[in-house]
Amino acid sequence: MKRTLQSYPWKNFVLQIISPAFLAIALFITTIFAIIIPALERAMVERKKEMIRELTTSAWGVLAECARQEQEGRLNHDQAQRLALAQVRHLRYGAEGKDYFWITDMQPRMVMHPYRSEMDGQDLSNYRDNDGKPLFMNFVKVVREREDGYVDYLWQWKDDPSRIVPKLSYVKGFKPWGWIIGTGIYLEDVGAEIRNMTGKLARISMGISAVIALLILYMARQSFRIERQRLSAKAELLESEAKYRTLVESTSEGLVMALEGRLIYHNQTLVNMLGYTEEEFARQDFAGLLEHRQPGFDHFQAWMEGKPASTRFEACLRGNHNRRIDVTMAAAPISFYGQNGVVITITDISASKQIANELDTSLDTYRKHAAALLIRDIQAADSPETIRNIRARLPRSIKAMIGSGARTRHITRIITAISDAIVTRLIQLTIAKIGAPPVAFAFMALGSEGREELTFVSDQDNAIVYADPPAGADDAAKAYFQQLGEQVCSGLNQAGYPFCLGEAMARNPKWCRPLSEWKRHFSQWIEDSGEQELLDLNIFFDFRTAYGHPELVTELRRHVLVAAKGRSIFLFHLARSALEFKPPVGFFGNIMVVSAGNHPETFNIKSAIVPIVNFSRIYALRYGISDTNTLDRLDQLLRLGVLTKVDQAELTEGYNALMQLRLKHQVELLAAGQEPDNHINPRDLTAITRALLKEIFSQIGLFQSKISLDFTGTT
Repeated sequence: MKRTLQSYPWKNFVLQIISPAFLAIALFITTIFAIIIPALERAMVERKKEMIRELTTSAWGVLAECARQEQEGRLNHDQAQRLALAQVRHLRYGAEGKDYFWITDMQPRMVMHPYRSEMDGQDLSNYRDNDGKPLFMNFVKVVREREDGYVDYLWQWKDDPSRIVPKLSYVKGFKPWGWIIGTGIYLEDVGAEIRNMTGKLARISMGISAVIALLILYMARQSFRIERQRLSAKAELLESEAKYRTLVESTSEGLVMALEGRLIYHNQTLVNMLGYTEEEFARQDFAGLLEHRQPGFDHFQAWMEGKPASTRFEACLRGNHNRRIDVTMAAAPISFYGQNGVVITITDISASKQIANELDTSLDTYRKHAAALLIRDIQAADSPETIRNIRARLPRSIKAMIGSGARTRHITRIITAISDAIVTRLIQLTIAKIGAPPVAFAFMALGSEGREELTFVSDQDNAIVYADPPAGADDAAKAYFQQLGEQVCSGLNQAGYPFCLGEAMARNPKWCRPLSEWKRHFSQWIEDSGEQELLDLNIFFDFRTAYGHPELVTELRRHVLVAAKGRSIFLFHLARSALEFKPPVGFFGNIMVVSAGNHPETFNIKSAIVPIVNFSRIYALRYGISDTNTLDRLDQLLRLGVLTKVDQAELTEGYNALMQLRLKHQVELLAAGQEPDNHINPRDLTAITRALLKEIFSQIGLFQSKISLDFTGTT
C-alpha cells in the first residue's frame, strides 16, 4: 500500500534529518575553533621555530667555513673573524628583507648587530628588555647548558627602534671563537597570521553554515514529495524487474544492474561466464571478484557510488576455482523512478586479449629490430656527418611505432638508445685520434637524455667525471678530458644535437671534473643554492652513465643522495624553483596560448610536461630514489607509499598523453619537411584531445599544491 503525504511521520523527519543536520553544523563550527585553529597555531609556531633554527645553522656554517680557512692557514685569526662578520652582517631574509642575524661572545659582549651598531663591543651583562629579562645572559645560559636553544624577550621591530615587540630567538654557540650567533621571529607576525586565518575561517564557516541551513529548509520542502515517489517507484520496480529479466536473459554478454549502490540483478550469462552455479554465485560479493590492485576497481566503486568515472575499462574477474577471466566492463547510467543506478555490461575478451598480446610481442620485436639496425650502422660510422645521415632515418621508425600504439616509455628509450650509441661512437673515434684516457672516466648524460626521455627537439646536456689522477698528473688529465669533451660535443653538434645554450656540456671546464671535485661541487651546490645553482641542479640531478665506468657515476649519485638527505632548506628552495613552472591553463580551465612571438596562438608542450618531471625529481631526492626516468621514479614513489595507486596512475597517464602528443607533433613536422618544435596550436587538436589536456593540466595543478604543502608549508 502506498504511503500518502499526510501519513508521513513529521516527528521522525525532524528527529532523523533536521536535528542531526543542525547538530553537524554546531560540531563543524566547534571543531574549527576548538581544534583546528589551535592546532594550526601550534603548527605555525613550530614551523617558524624550525625555520629560524635552519637559518641560524646556515649562518653558523659561514663561521665554520671561515674558521676552516683559518685552520688551513689561508687566513689568520683576525682576517677569518672579520670575513665572517662581514658576511653575516649582510645576511637578510624575510618578505621585506629586513630579518637579520647577530653575534655576541660568552661574556656576553656584542660582537656584531646589523641594526644596533652602537651596541658593538658593549658589555651586555646587565642589559635587560622592557620586562626586565637579562636576554643576553639568557643566551649565554642556553648555549652553556645545551649549546643551542630558544629564548623569548622584548626587542625593537626590525630596523625601527621606536617599536618594541615580543620576539622569540634561536641561538647557537660557536666554540672555536667563543661566539653566539642567533636570529629570531616576531611573535606579532605569527599572531597577525593567526588572526587573519581565524577571520577567514570564521567567515567561511558562517557562510557554509548558512548554505547548509538553506539546504536543510529546501530538503524539508522536497523530502515528502521525493519519499512518496520513492515508495511508489519501489512497487513499480518489482513489477518492471521481471520484464527486464526476460529481456536481457538471452543476451550473449554478462549484465549487472545496480540502483543506489545496491546490486539488484545479474543475468545467467554472467554466472555461466564465471563458471559458478546460481547458488554459488549468490554467495559471492561481486566487488570481491574484481582484483583490487587494478585501477579498474576504483572505477567500479565510483559507478556504485554514482561518481564520475571512465565509462569503459578492462578488468580481470576471479571465476570459479580462481580462474582469471579478462573482461571489458562498460557502464550506462539509468534513472528509475527517482533512483539513480547503472547497468554494467561485461564482455569476455580473454581470447582477443591473447591475440593482442601475441601481436604486441611481434610489434615489440619489430621495434627492437629497427633500433638494432640503426645502432649497427652508427657503430660502423666514421664521421659525425655519416652519423647525422643515419639518425635522419629514425623519425620514420618512430612514426610507425606511434601508429602501432607503442608506449611513450618505449619510444623515448629507443630515441635515447640511439643517442647513447652516437655518443659511444663519437667517443671511440675521439679516443682513436687523441689516445687512451689517462684514468678511468664516465661520460654522463644529463637532463632529458639522462632521464631517457629524448624527443626530436633536444639539445646537449652532458658532463664528464673521471677518477682522481695520481699526484702530479692533474694537469695532464684535465687537458686530456677537456679535449675529449670538446671534440665529442662538437661531433654531437654536427650529428644533429645542438650545443646547450647554457653551456651545460662536457666541453665546459665547469662540467668536466675529477670525482672528488664533483663531490665537493655538489655539496656546495646543496648548501648554498642560488638561482643559477638551482638551474644547474635541475639539469644535473637526472645524470646517468652514457659511456665509460658506471661505478664512478654510482659513487657520485650515492654522495648526492646522502648530501641532499634531510636538507629541508635546500629542498624548500628547490621546490620553490620547481613551482615556477605552471601548466598552461587559465583561471576558467582554458588552455593558455602565447599571443605574440615566433609561435603565436600556441602553447609549449615541453613546458607543460616539466611540472610532472619536477614533481618526480624532488620527491625522488627526498626519499633517496636513484632512478632518473620520470615514470620509473613515479613507480618507486608508489612502492614506497608516497603516492597512492590513483595518484601514480593519474600522473603516469598524464605524462604519457602529453609525451605522445609531443612526439606525434614533432614527427608530423618532420614528415612535412619542417623543423620539429614543441609549439602546439589547440585549434589543431580535436575537441576530445583539448578536453583531455584541460583535465591533465587541472590535475597537475593539484599535484603542485602537494609539493607546496610538503616542502614550503603553504598551499
